[in-house]
Amino acid sequence: MSLFDFISSHLSLDRFLMSYPRSGNTLLRFIIEYLTEKPTEGCWGNVKDVPICKWEYEKGVDNPLSHVNGIPLYYKSHGLLDFQDKKISNLIFIIRDYKECLVRNCLVEENFDDELFKREMRQYLELIKIYHSENCPKVHIYYEDLLNKPLEVIKYLHDFLGDKSNEDNFKRLCENYDELKDIVAFKGKAVTFEKVTSNFKLKFHFDKLSSNQQEKFNQYFGELINNGHYDMCRSYIERYMD
Repeated sequence: MSLFDFISSHLSLDRFLMSYPRSGNTLLRFIIEYLTEKPTEGCWGNVKDVPICKWEYEKGVDNPLSHVNGIPLYYKSHGLLDFQDKKISNLIFIIRDYKECLVRNCLVEENFDDELFKREMRQYLELIKIYHSENCPKVHIYYEDLLNKPLEVIKYLHDFLGDKSNEDNFKRLCENYDELKDIVAFKGKAVTFEKVTSNFKLKFHFDKLSSNQQEKFNQYFGELINNGHYDMCRSYIERYMD
């Protein structure tokens, strides 16, 4: 894709796949591309963040998204600037436990940067505010459900996408999801998601913090969520609040 085409495709897109980083955006892009036969465009300004259907695989491994082509259907976004002066016609939002994705995204070599965490906590909540305030057709999906109940999520997404989701692709994806997901996750290498994550836990990253760091994290997030500015966010994340 030329730079002109790359810019043009982003400027024309008004359907967003939104999430805070490290929340399963890539996996959901794969599902959307498989169902709709249309690419999803990566984050603005990141030319390496290509549609999942453009990924390269190990020699001899067929691309499971070879049937995908045409104009991108959704635009991936992690940032608030993407939504300024934009009329959003359709919105899919992925939500992950804030304790997990914030630590995964912000903790560098066990260094707890207070100001970075505070800034990213606001970013996390601001994305929820955007989703809450939009009146367009929209749906939110939880990262944990995507991993634990993928077929339910695929059905939910298929129904939301309506006539943009191909019925045959939907059935095929449900029947072969684990195999197809493994191929995409490891680009055809001889390894499976189940083998790599035999001890996988949904709550993992927050435990990397020391007790003092966890206390500060909870204090900072508690101050934000309780200050009145983010009241509308509480219902979306109450499943994560101890």
